[in-house]
Amino acid sequence: MTEKDKNPPMVRILPMDRKFEFKNWSIEKVQRNFFLQDLPNKEANGRKGRYLYKEKGMVADKGSVVLFQYDNMIIASAILTYIEKFDEPQYGDDDADDSYYDKVKYTGAFYFEPSSITVFDPINSDEVNKIWNKFKVFSNARHDLKPPEKYSEFKELLKKKNPITKKGQDRNINKKYASGGEGPDHKKLKEWIAENPQVIGLKNVKHYILEYVYPSGDAVDILFELSDDIDVVVEIETDNPFPGCYQAIKYRVLRCAQRNLNLDSESVRAIVVAWKIPEEVRHFCRRYDIEYFESSLE
Repeated sequence: MTEKDKNPPMVRILPMDRKFEFKNWSIEKVQRNFFLQDLPNKEANGRKGRYLYKEKGMVADKGSVVLFQYDNMIIASAILTYIEKFDEPQYGDDDADDSYYDKVKYTGAFYFEPSSITVFDPINSDEVNKIWNKFKVFSNARHDLKPPEKYSEFKELLKKKNPITKKGQDRNINKKYASGGEGPDHKKLKEWIAENPQVIGLKNVKHYILEYVYPSGDAVDILFELSDDIDVVVEIETDNPFPGCYQAIKYRVLRCAQRNLNLDSESVRAIVVAWKIPEEVRHFCRRYDIEYFESSLE
């Protein structure tokens, strides 16, 4: 047994405010937009991984494992590095239109090691109870899971839950765009389409996720979820749309499988967006039921 095994980390459950701070975001949106994009980059006093808290902090040592509770599920974990107590309450970013920090008063901040931030398939209360049998149900309380030695069992559970770290997501995305990474034109068009879904004929969009990573490790440029329970996977191409057509087929099938639908279900649509779509590409798309749009930022 190693010294680390003899002194397992403290494990805490940290409830998150779905109603006011995250405005009823879906679990997937919180995982992708907050945990794997925003939280690793939030910074103050030279520290990254800044997570603001409202009324009270928590008693936890540096190196403690924090399990984030959202919508009665554990959806992410991270290692605590520092706790800051503000001298005076602070407000979030008042200028942010849809921020989880918008006009909320905070009394301190937790800091997490960015490389430790991990998301995974949601874990329910029964699964937590099987490991820590004194735990019963989720609540607004910050649970201290004892004994900490049981954390090794939790890590075994995580292996079955498709864990994705920030570094892991970056590797998947870089692999998708090859060694040169994502180009600036591709990135701009992708973000513009995400903010303007009406351009490609989408209405009633509940939310979108950029670079949505499937359990397989594949990443689609944009995943839109519509209010009528329709999902739309969108692949962005600039000068050569053919690769995106093949990717769109794959991502549509993966989403169907993920939702336990038939692989040709009409509840999942696929769209390819490019600056120009030649006739042979249009023919391919029509044959395999892929929607297509020509679009630029002009």
